[in-house]
Amino acid sequence: MTFSNFSAVVVNYNGSDFLIDAVASLLTAGIPDKQIIVVDNGSDDHSIRDLLLKYPEVIVVEIGCNSGFSSAVNKGLDLVVTQYSLLFNNDALLDIKALGEFERTFKDKPKAAILGAKLLNPDRTLQNSIAEFPHILQEIVKLNKYRGVDFNQTTKVESVIGACLAINMKTLKIIGKLDEDFFFFLEETEFCYRATNMGYDVYYIPTAVAIHAQGGTANKFKSLARIEFQRSKLIYYKKTKGVIIWLMVSLILIIKSLVNFVSNLLSFLLTLGLNKKLKMKTAGYFKILLWHILFRPGNWGLPNKCKKHN
Repeated sequence: MTFSNFSAVVVNYNGSDFLIDAVASLLTAGIPDKQIIVVDNGSDDHSIRDLLLKYPEVIVVEIGCNSGFSSAVNKGLDLVVTQYSLLFNNDALLDIKALGEFERTFKDKPKAAILGAKLLNPDRTLQNSIAEFPHILQEIVKLNKYRGVDFNQTTKVESVIGACLAINMKTLKIIGKLDEDFFFFLEETEFCYRATNMGYDVYYIPTAVAIHAQGGTANKFKSLARIEFQRSKLIYYKKTKGVIIWLMVSLILIIKSLVNFVSNLLSFLLTLGLNKKLKMKTAGYFKILLWHILFRPGNWGLPNKCKKHN
């Protein structure tokens, strides 16, 4: 079945190991090849070359540097003319029934602006698919308001995970696109927050399934990805909670970074410096702590950034 009312936006960065499979799953699920938009964030592998050799009709936008997830998605959304769009990670695989489930939900729930899929790990175990909006208590105590949720029921939620996220393009004109101040992490959370504040709904759809390798890019640069996550977290708090909460979270993150560094350093020293894993963790936490101490330089984080993010 063809879903001509859907376009897909796929952000790629050195995705040679999985990009072709991701696009193949979109085609199999029913999105026409000319409605699949791959936005490349300055890859230096052969992922785009290989993709175009196999699927020459797919639209490719090459940015030439790493502009971040939000910026790349927005460039893709600018080309969408269909009723719905699907934001899809390049390390994910879409189930053949997913688009039909998204379409049905949009028709049944006229206030729905954003829908999220049930995400599964490659071994088919359940992956985190929903999230609550960050709040300061979470920075001190691990809390999860969705613990115990029935993941087999369609559920109105605060936020869904952006690995497979469907958007009603009619509502996008009112909500606005993703906030490009977020380079990587929490951009979909702020997007859902904005939609909710404007009176729209966000739903988790368990019958729309995607397998997600989770962190294909971030896992290659773990400490740098943690810096990006903390940067995005601070941006989120400042935009949504105000300067006072932002200052409090800033202090909490510095203290946690110091504690993590010292505790890992002590553990490393107790092994007489022989544990390589502890050595890497200690170095990673030191890098995060140093980033805070140096007033969070913009050019620290994931590599190959476009100049505007440095």
